[in-house]
Amino acid sequence: MRFFIAWGAFADHGVNVWIFGLIDVGSAWPCGKAVAVVCKRVANGDWSRLPGPLATAVAMFFAPYAYLWFAAGEMPSGMRLGLVMCVLVLFVAATGGVVAKSRKLRHEARQGGTAVNKPADAIVHLAGFNDMDDDVIDLIGQTPTGELLIDLTGDEVVLKRSTRNG
Repeated sequence: MRFFIAWGAFADHGVNVWIFGLIDVGSAWPCGKAVAVVCKRVANGDWSRLPGPLATAVAMFFAPYAYLWFAAGEMPSGMRLGLVMCVLVLFVAATGGVVAKSRKLRHEARQGGTAVNKPADAIVHLAGFNDMDDDVIDLIGQTPTGELLIDLTGDEVVLKRSTRNG
């Protein structure tokens, strides 16, 4: 959607929309991964390890819009103001989502279980079980230290992590 908006609004002002699209798609995965790590570290209270992923998330979020800003030659100031306003609205919405997800993960960690309402949430929820950024489920290792319990008996899927002794 942003590609077509950029095409229509900025193509006449010197912006190569294909480069914008490449930057937009190329920054999506690092931004998403960094946001997931930020949510997990905030939920775990791991503030000392937060600056790196937070800086990555912010930089990857702004990268496509920075290209639009700097690649566009002369354009009306109203277009620049419109770009700033649109990016500001998107940034506030994304920040609100990160805060909400972090609070939800922290609350669920205190309860010991995680309800998954949508399958896509399971990846983020699984990431919130450990205090570290290691994989939660190790399918390669020979000696598992815990197991993932999936409760399908209720209306929601509940994921719990249990540890094995010896």
